[in-house]
Amino acid sequence: MWKNNQKYFIKIYKNNRLKDIKYIDSIYKELQIPTAKIFELDYFEKFNITLVVYEFIEGKTLLELTNDLSLKDIEDIGKCTGKYLSKFKTLKCDEEKVISLFEEEIKKLIENLYYMKDYYDKNGNCELKCIDIDRLCSNFCEYKKYIYTTKPTFIHKDINLNNVLTKDNNIYFIDTDGGKFSFSVLDFRGICWWTWDGENKGKEQAMYRGIFKGLLGNNIPYTFHKELAFTIIYEFLLKIEEVNKTKDLKRMEYIFSKFGDIFNKTNYFEDYRFDWLN
Repeated sequence: MWKNNQKYFIKIYKNNRLKDIKYIDSIYKELQIPTAKIFELDYFEKFNITLVVYEFIEGKTLLELTNDLSLKDIEDIGKCTGKYLSKFKTLKCDEEKVISLFEEEIKKLIENLYYMKDYYDKNGNCELKCIDIDRLCSNFCEYKKYIYTTKPTFIHKDINLNNVLTKDNNIYFIDTDGGKFSFSVLDFRGICWWTWDGENKGKEQAMYRGIFKGLLGNNIPYTFHKELAFTIIYEFLLKIEEVNKTKDLKRMEYIFSKFGDIFNKTNYFEDYRFDWLN
């Protein structure tokens, strides 16, 4: 949208999101983490939507930068991004409440996986790629203990390489509306979709490596490998949960195929290390 020769970005949300969007914006301001400014914020009760007019940032995404820069420069920008994210750790929350809600979510996700697998076996048109879901869920619950070695913190919720922009050597975080208190590694639950395939995977991995080093103080411990393994299984379970809502069996076939390859490649993440982290 253009107004007074100024370009803006408009986003529309379902339901009344005024309170949480204001709260999330206040956190970024308090911690001095750059993000798009909000110029207008309104709830339209008649349509049950919240409309937000954001500053439009004419910059390049981290993904675009991976095509332009050297591996060292990419990792350096990643470190800067991770240092900003580390500021979230200063915020306090009700740890017991966050863990309790997360335990409930995990339980429902696992129940849903078994339900959808049974549903597909009864209604699908072909055989799904083989995934040992008993083994997968067992490993998932085992790796959960590594998540709980860190304290819950505020997270952006979706740090992928399209949700961070650079302009005039400054970094800006966008799509911040999903921010919440959780575990910091869950900000990266989608990395299996961004860094496992393609000609550019080495540079994309370098960007994430830098982000992780910036977040963790330049030291990536062995336990972080287990945390990442947990997040990738978590992502798989979330994708299956989406299928439960639509009963799109073709989509389920794709998800089993995509993640089945990952689980086979990593031996279900048992004793697996992400070599590119170091």
